[in-house]
Amino acid sequence: MRLRSFLDAMLRRSRLERRMDAEIRFHLESYRDDLMRQGVPRDEAMRRARLEFGGIGTSKEQCREARGLRWPSEVSQDVRYGLRSLRKSPGFTAVALLTLALGIGANTAIFSVLRAVVLRPLPYPDPARLVIIREQDTHGNSFSVTWPDFVDWRGQSRSFAAMAAYSPARLLLTGVERPALLNAAHVSASYFPLLGVKAELGRTFVSAEDSAGAGFVTVLSDALWRSAFGADPGIVGRTVVLSGSAYAVIGVVEPYLSRGGPVDAYLPVGLRAGDPSFNNRGAHGSMHVLARLVPGTSFGGARASLDTVMARLEKQFPASNAGHRTYMVPLTDSMTGELRRVFYVLLAAVSLVLLIACVNVANLLLARAADRQKEIAVRASLGASRGRIARQMMVESLLLAMAGGVAGVACGAALLGPLIHFAPQQIPRLDTVRIDPGVLAFSLAISLATGVLFGLAPALQVMRTDGNGALKEGSRNSTGSRSRSRLRAGLIVTEVMFATVLLTASMLLLRSLGAALAVDPGFRAGHLAALDVTLLGAKYEPAAAGHQFLAEASRELAAIPGVEAVGAAACPPLQKDCGDYWYEVPGRTHFTPGNADDSLFNIVGSGYFAAIGATVLQGREFNSSDITGAPPVAIINETLARKWWPRDSPVGWQVKFGGPGEKGPLYEIVGVVRDVNREGLDAPPEPEIFLAAAQARVGRLAFLVRSSLSPLEVVSLARRVLHRLDKDLAVRSAVVTQTMSQSLAERKFTTALLAAFGALALTLAGVGIFGVIAYQAAQQTHEIGIRKALGARTSDIVGMYSRRAAVLVMSGTLLGVLCSLASSRLLATMLFGVKPWDWLTLAAAVSILTALGLAAGYIPARRAGRLDAMAALRQE
Repeated sequence: MRLRSFLDAMLRRSRLERRMDAEIRFHLESYRDDLMRQGVPRDEAMRRARLEFGGIGTSKEQCREARGLRWPSEVSQDVRYGLRSLRKSPGFTAVALLTLALGIGANTAIFSVLRAVVLRPLPYPDPARLVIIREQDTHGNSFSVTWPDFVDWRGQSRSFAAMAAYSPARLLLTGVERPALLNAAHVSASYFPLLGVKAELGRTFVSAEDSAGAGFVTVLSDALWRSAFGADPGIVGRTVVLSGSAYAVIGVVEPYLSRGGPVDAYLPVGLRAGDPSFNNRGAHGSMHVLARLVPGTSFGGARASLDTVMARLEKQFPASNAGHRTYMVPLTDSMTGELRRVFYVLLAAVSLVLLIACVNVANLLLARAADRQKEIAVRASLGASRGRIARQMMVESLLLAMAGGVAGVACGAALLGPLIHFAPQQIPRLDTVRIDPGVLAFSLAISLATGVLFGLAPALQVMRTDGNGALKEGSRNSTGSRSRSRLRAGLIVTEVMFATVLLTASMLLLRSLGAALAVDPGFRAGHLAALDVTLLGAKYEPAAAGHQFLAEASRELAAIPGVEAVGAAACPPLQKDCGDYWYEVPGRTHFTPGNADDSLFNIVGSGYFAAIGATVLQGREFNSSDITGAPPVAIINETLARKWWPRDSPVGWQVKFGGPGEKGPLYEIVGVVRDVNREGLDAPPEPEIFLAAAQARVGRLAFLVRSSLSPLEVVSLARRVLHRLDKDLAVRSAVVTQTMSQSLAERKFTTALLAAFGALALTLAGVGIFGVIAYQAAQQTHEIGIRKALGARTSDIVGMYSRRAAVLVMSGTLLGVLCSLASSRLLATMLFGVKPWDWLTLAAAVSILTALGLAAGYIPARRAGRLDAMAALRQE
């Protein structure tokens, strides 16, 4: 019954108030009428009735309290009063809202990206149980899985509900309006059921298609089906031409998410069964394993059980499996990779910006509370408790925070577009970033948290305020005023500390970016264009056909007016994840169990190094004599040469390709070339071996064309030449200078954001210092007047306040440096060419903040020093 009365009162409050008024009026009038019947005059009777009954307001409060409605009523009053109070101070409200909107908006935008890219579960059933498995050696180097090992894992392990193998490939789609180079994958039949993916049309693969004799069938991705075939519902059963072979389309599915980009077409793994290396346990190509853990099985337990299987295989096949163990990582981690750490660092940075904004707003509220101390004292003298007044201050803070939250969501939505536009496009699921209910809940939570955070200081200060002292003259110099000054100074020190951490981090990343940009890539990127083609299909099946195309294309491209040099390579500069494999240098290295040396490898044409401007340090470049039938030759880079021939020349030595148990060919080293950066400007050079294109099977090629013309002009002309030679070629073009810039896209993105946050933190810190010194000077106007009347010079007043600013700044920067050193490990993996504890960067950050702080403190100090003594005394 009491709950019903409470809910009725809450939902029908106006009716309750009318009923209370009527009831109180009834009791008053009844008592008045009783007195009048006793002969008391009407006015006197009414006066005595009111005295006897007590205060009407008090009676109402007692009634509300009995019904449990006192606190909602008081909060409602506080909200209305807070709104009027904020409306009466438009300048303060606007500054506070702007500060909060920037802090909350930046947090909302960054969290939106973090949620979509890192935190949102993958669109598969129970994605937490999905893992990627590879093999690794005793040094922790991971590599791909062989099909025989996969079959043994699948048959002998009991920790996995299902396992699937997949191997990336590239296919050329022809027979459509525009030939296209596809990202494809050979997958086992268990692949789609494991992911819980069902065909939108048709079917997926069956177990019989995992073995030799599998038909030429393909499953298309939904995106390719729509873009190349117009979402034709009759696609199932049609034939498509992939790399010159006809494949029957058996189904359409949603593509599997991966950092390498969406997969366009899937082929049965059985089509690779005819490849001799496919069933070779020692030939690690490009196969990976996707697995689903059995419910209740831990990650560590599953890996341990698979290592047990690997130990049995090591005993059974020591030549190929000695020292091999498993490398396992959750699928989500494989998707996000280093992005997880990057976005968490960005979220931590933007949270510091919000904390700095909260400190500034708290200082504004403290100043406002100090200006309202007489008002607060009057309210206390009229009966308001300190708790009630503190609650009023908290309500105003929360109102301000919620308004700032609304403005922050709008600001975050506005920032989201530019943020996505400038983000590296290789970030997965970037197209799913949006302001959704989860992001709105996050913004609401941080709005409430910030309201409590910056409202706590003035509320606690009010709790300690001496009401009697506040009503007296000269209360500005009271203990409460000094306490407020110390609190505001402490907040500024905290603000400067956070700003120091952010500024140091942003400067470290700026220095890292500068170091990466200053790296010599080992070639000249200017006036260099790249045209990427893939020679696939029956017409290029004989190796000689590929060699002939390479020679004709190089000759035709060199004939374009303005072209100075032409080269070709399977893996052009700055092309990541292009290929690596084991090698051996007879007489210098040999395989040991679980420990084999690996190197990047490349296939290049004659004239390649001259075309890109790379320097041949020893020996020679490939020439026209390095052809099929001639002794196989190789060129190595200087990193590999330094590793095995630190004091003598490697020219004349031999190198062998192949892993444990493989019989690879021997290549004579005929030259050493300067390191050509292939993994990215911010990656250390790795060993690389170059083979002559005329002695190898040519599949993928990138023609590097150097000319005196604009690279874009050359690309247009070169496309025509290549299509004239083969109309079905899919050509991808790039300007190498742009490729070089894009290789640092993630670093530039992170650095730009942290630099922006650092600049914002610096600005807010400067504003905060300015506000504190200006407020102190305004509160001590009378004291300044007395000092000047007693002979103090302008420089003395300026020096006094400047010293205060200097103490605040130096204290904050010292704490900030300590915090930066303590948190340096968070940035360690994101830095290049600079240490997390780089003293030059720390000194620069401290110098910038100190200069800004002194400048921000000097302006109000100078203004205070110029006050006229008599005017200052009269003002009080």
